[in-house]
Amino acid sequence: MFKRSRIERNGERGFSLIEMLVATAVFAIAAAVALILYSAAQKSYKMGENFSDQQQSTRVAFDRMVSDLRIAGFNYNPDGDTSRVDEQIEGAWDTAVTFRGDFDFEDPTASATPEASLVGTNYEVVSTGNDEIVTYALAKPGATGPDTLTVRLDPDNPRSKTLRTITIPNVALVHDNPPYTLYRITLVHPAGLFPSSPQASSNFVYEPVADNLRSMAFRYHDDGGAEIGPNTPADSTDDIGGADAQEITRARVRKITVSLVGMTPDEDLSYTDVSDATATSHYRKFSLSSDVYAENLGRTGVKDLDVTPPPAPTNVAAVPGHCQGILVKWDPPTSAAGVTAHAVRYWPNGSPSSFSTLSFVHPHTEYGVVDYDGHGFVPALTMGSSYCFQAQARDAAGNQSGWAPSSGAPCATVAEASTPGTPQNLAATGISPSAPLDSQIDLTWDEVQSNANTVTGDPDLIGGNTILRDGKGYKLYRDVTSGFTPNDSTNMIADTTNLPVGTTTFSDLAVAN
Repeated sequence: MFKRSRIERNGERGFSLIEMLVATAVFAIAAAVALILYSAAQKSYKMGENFSDQQQSTRVAFDRMVSDLRIAGFNYNPDGDTSRVDEQIEGAWDTAVTFRGDFDFEDPTASATPEASLVGTNYEVVSTGNDEIVTYALAKPGATGPDTLTVRLDPDNPRSKTLRTITIPNVALVHDNPPYTLYRITLVHPAGLFPSSPQASSNFVYEPVADNLRSMAFRYHDDGGAEIGPNTPADSTDDIGGADAQEITRARVRKITVSLVGMTPDEDLSYTDVSDATATSHYRKFSLSSDVYAENLGRTGVKDLDVTPPPAPTNVAAVPGHCQGILVKWDPPTSAAGVTAHAVRYWPNGSPSSFSTLSFVHPHTEYGVVDYDGHGFVPALTMGSSYCFQAQARDAAGNQSGWAPSSGAPCATVAEASTPGTPQNLAATGISPSAPLDSQIDLTWDEVQSNANTVTGDPDLIGGNTILRDGKGYKLYRDVTSGFTPNDSTNMIADTTNLPVGTTTFSDLAVAN
């Protein structure tokens, strides 16, 4: 028994050192292979994920830009006003674009307005300022770049119909140093006039839309499909741009082809883009391209049918003091009221059915000066008689307000309280520097535009005296001695019959050499 047990114990043995080393080496090799395969798979997955994420980010940015471009030109001239200076495409570069579009519309189910009938869909137009102007351009992250976009447009809020030079800084027009960020650039939206050129970057809102972009390009086509512009993205000097001289060219644009190239944020040394001989040849890229047909390009609005009357004049008053006439005045209308004329209805006091009506253009001209006051002078009235008055406002569409005041019309008695001013600078030929004429003397004088005094309640003054409203003309007297006394019976040679208001010259032919 003892020997047998000893023999069994001598047969028991473990792994040798060599066996352990071989096993460890095999395990290490297997682990290394597994780690390599895992690392490669993880790297491949990460690259694929990055590529997919970047592709999706670029596609979202591309879709947004295309969506905005489809609205280009919408509401740029909603009322068909030919005095507007807006353009649908305000600037057209090979690698950037500036356009107008209404981006503040309501839901398509909102009530339609005449302004929004251009696209055949019911939108409620509410935009009237510079928030309609949008620019798409590339720049370095942080909105930095070597170039400036210069456009000429109306940036004021609300629109002033005045062209101003706008300089949008910090963009890249030549894409030779990628990657870039796509920016949607808008103007800040203060009330009133936009700051003067050159504007700082703080006057613009740079909204980043997508990062890691290789390039962007725009190609412009007319309604026949012919390309407009040279299509040279590497040379920005020959672009259509935003200058006034290219306005007609930009107005021909009907289709815009947009191309956007994205790139992965990291390079892949195992990949080579044979079509790219630049430093980005080892970056995987993807391009998106689309033809954008903006329905509103080339279309303009139709002036809305205006059926709203302007507000009636307020504080109507009668001002006597002018010979054979009475000035009727009221508060000046606001510019928003759209008043282009006023009417005055008047009648003898106590006989409202025997009325007459006079019309007055607004604003009107007084001796060459534009007058925005609200008033009209009613002439040819009977001295000493009392008259009553009402006023009415009218707009360019022919809409009329009610007569004001609707009751208690102001009345006044025609009375004379004004004296015409004295004619000045009377000059005659034959007196230096004017040479004498053969059997003729030509006379000139300055037009009398004001009275020699003021009339209480009349707002218009010239040289401190009330404007002359009741002038009839002039009388001209002649004698052979200076310092003579004018006399209608003995030395008057012309009167208001042949020297009516507005006359400032007379030729005296009843003279001898």
